[in-house]
This record gives sequence, structure tokens and C-alpha cells, in this order.
Amino acid sequence: MTTTSARYSGLARAALAGLLVAVLAACVPATESGTGTARDGDPAARVTVAMSVPASQWDPIATVNEVADNMYFSLLYDRLLTVGANGEIVPQLATGYTVSADGRSVRLDIRPGATFQDGSPIDAAAVVANLERARTSGKAVASSRLAGVTAVRAEGTAVVLDLAAPDPALPAELTSVALSIAAPSAFGRLGTEPVGSGPYRLDRAGQDRVSFTRYDGYWDRGPRAAGFDVVAIPTTSTRLNALRSGEIDWAFVNLDAAAEIKQFQSDPAYRVTQVPTRSVFALNLDTRVKPLDDPQVRQALSAAIDRNLLNNSLLGGMCPPSVQPLAAGPGHLDNAPAGGPDVAQARATIAARAPGLVLPTVVANGTAAATLAAALQPQLAEIGVTMRINSIDGRSARPEFRSGHFAALLQQVNAEVDPLLQLQLNYAGPDAPGGASPQLAGLLAAAGQPPLGSPQRTEALEAVSRDLVAQPVHVVICGVPNTYIAAADVVGTDKMPMSDVLNPADVRTLMKVAA
Repeated sequence: MTTTSARYSGLARAALAGLLVAVLAACVPATESGTGTARDGDPAARVTVAMSVPASQWDPIATVNEVADNMYFSLLYDRLLTVGANGEIVPQLATGYTVSADGRSVRLDIRPGATFQDGSPIDAAAVVANLERARTSGKAVASSRLAGVTAVRAEGTAVVLDLAAPDPALPAELTSVALSIAAPSAFGRLGTEPVGSGPYRLDRAGQDRVSFTRYDGYWDRGPRAAGFDVVAIPTTSTRLNALRSGEIDWAFVNLDAAAEIKQFQSDPAYRVTQVPTRSVFALNLDTRVKPLDDPQVRQALSAAIDRNLLNNSLLGGMCPPSVQPLAAGPGHLDNAPAGGPDVAQARATIAARAPGLVLPTVVANGTAAATLAAALQPQLAEIGVTMRINSIDGRSARPEFRSGHFAALLQQVNAEVDPLLQLQLNYAGPDAPGGASPQLAGLLAAAGQPPLGSPQRTEALEAVSRDLVAQPVHVVICGVPNTYIAAADVVGTDKMPMSDVLNPADVRTLMKVAA
């Protein structure tokens, strides 16, 4: 059975409301938060899910890869806000928020009665300690999420964030894995002995298997699975074999397994969910490296790619060809070109401006991007470019590119709650080591002024997309949905938080039905 979700109109409406007024009512019931679990599951049963990489550590502010850590951390920790199954920003440890009239402060009401897994209270002081720790940590991911915050303070049962300037995207930033809330008493040992705020305690952490047990003191009293076992299985094919054998109950699936996805879709023993996202496959380029600083060279690399061939022969027709940075939602251009190849022109440009170009490229092993890299290599060779593929551990690929060790990174770009964040990270942030041109920087700055979800913000985002289509910084290939496959006796797949943002999602809602 297959379920396909379409979420972006709801996200835009909810996000706009969330940033203009107190959209999260101060006493929102847990079942309305987007994190409530299916009600027909067996609370005595455990669920086994697959992840592509093992857990490396447990301190939220130390994360260097939010995608890799999301599943693990989402079981162990809550955040102040999260993204519901329908794409809207919803309460977690904050029951609501308000933005001041001048836009320079955001007040979050902290959920009463919530406790950490050691029984200590999750109060305003504990939240302030977490946010201040993240803000001043110097850790790239955590501190960047609060870059515009000048102070964090408690006001009774609320927390107030003071801003250097109005930031309509701040509530979206607060959904970050890196801003998960941990017990302050455990700050010094979170990396190995975490004390979280979420629905599951860490039980055992082995090299390729992690076990969690339900924390019965969790604030949301709805039924949940007795526990989770997360098994690290690097390759998609091995994850699918584990699903067939019954070793696991749920897996996220990369699009290089498109043929197998179609087989599962026709099998009533499984439940397949595909969620549209704004994520894309892209070849990120370090424009500090000559001749990648030449816009015509980057345009030639893009023109070398036969996107339709890759989509139809490799990705099962599930990855619509695109040259624009956002696959869906606000900022996506309905009339943008799909990016047909022009091999002759691309070859001539490379011969004239970058003869003998060698492109050292890093990619995460065991991912669809790794499979895509092998297919891109001969296409680039046709225009005289040698793509040298370096396949490494999934946690290391992006940091290695950011540090300048490789000229290119082939990746699935992380979707963000706010599309502007996705653009900033990939075109003016750590995934664009060469930085943004003055023109692009100005367009990005202009897009950050209107409220999230407003028509004015959408228009500004579209201006950014038009600029990047005309003058590509990276080589965009196609738009990527998130795909999840579960055994038919697993429920809650349609309720997973973050499922249209990060892949894999927050699996806390999954349960097995009683035998």
C-alpha cells in the first residue's frame, strides 16, 4: 500500500500565522501537537527501525550532521518546537510563542509539569541553560541556529529570546536537532551518558545497534511503543533485505532502490509512504577553487547532465528533473526550465575555459547520492571533466567538503522548515565555502524581511531562485521525496514529525499492532 502526502500549502499558512501571532495556543493538548501516536498500537511491543549510520555521540550541540542524528536524538530529546506530520510548526516543550510588536523578542511558554528523564523539572531556567549553552558553544551547527539571538532569559514560566534584529525564521530554527533540550545536570557527560527530555531513555549503545526504553514520566501520556531498537545498516539494499526478513519493522529508503520501492508498493504486506519535500540532489561546488569560480564553467557542468536519463533509468521516475534550488513550496518556480543537456556547448566551454578539469568529489557511502555519482561520472567525462569520486562515511562527507578537502560534494540537500534557511545554508553558509556573490547575498537578505509564509516572502524567495537558475552556484539535478517503508503491522507512519523535512524522520509515533 502506498501513501503520498502533499503538505506545502498547509505549511505556508501555519508558518505565516506562527510568526505573526501566538499560533501555538498556550495549552495545546498533546494530541494536537503533531507528535501523538497511533491509538491502535500495542504499548507492550518494541519497534525495530533501520538507520544508515551508527550513533556517534549524544550531545545535541556537538552535532555536525543533523540528518544523521535526527532519528537517534528525536527519541531521546524533545525540542521547544517541532514540525508536525502535516508540515506545520507545532508545540513540543514550548506550548506557544509570541513575537513582540517590534519583532525583537520572542517569548516561549514552557510546558508545565514536564520532566527530564532523571525526574528533574523542565522549567524556564533549564531551557535558558540549554539555549545559552548552544548559543555560546562555538559549535557551528548549534550556534548558527541562534546567530541572531543576543540574550536568553527566564520570565516566570516563560523564556524570552532577545534579537539583534527581527527574525521571522527563528521559530523554524528552534525545531533544529542541535537545539534539543537536555538536563543541565548532565551537560558535562551528555556525549556518553545523556539525560534527555524525550519519550525514550537510552538503554544500550552498541557499535551498530542502539536500544531505547519508554520513559513513563514523559509529559504526553498517550500510548507509545515499549521501546525502539535502531540498527545501523549502511546500504539501502541491505535495509530492504532486513525488512523482508522481519529483522526490522521500518526503514527509510533511498531512490537508488526505485525498482524495489515499486515492488513494495504492490505488496500488501508493507506500507510505503512517499512525502514530497523541497529537497534536491545537487553537486555542491567550492567556488574558492579555480576554475569553479567561473560562472561559465559551472553552467557547463550543469549543461552536461542528462537529468531525464538519470531520473528514468536510475531513480524510477520519482525525482523530477530540476535546475532550481527548491523542489517544492514557497520559492519554487513553476515555469523554470527542467535543464536539458547541451553536451556540445558544455564541451566547448570546458575546452576553452577549464581544459583538463579534475573534480575531486566527496559523497556519503551507501546513499542514493553515491549511486548517482557513479552515473554522473561518465556524463561529465563526455565534456572533458574527470570526476574523482571519494565515498566516505555519511557523517564525514559534508564536514570534509566544508573544510576544503574536496572541490565538490554530491548530496541530497537537507530540506529546512523555512526555505530561506535551506537557501542560506547551501548558497551563503557552510555548504557554499566560497560564499555568496554580492547580488545573491542581497537577494537572500531581502527574502528574510517579510513574515514566513507571506506573499511578499514567496516573491522574494522566487527572486533568489531565478538568480540561481540564471547563475548557478551548484549543479542541481532533481527534486527528492522522502520514502519510508514499514511492515503492514506498523502504525503511525503518517504521523511522524519532521517527515517532510529530514530523512529519516522522527519515528517516535511508530507502534506495532497487537498480534
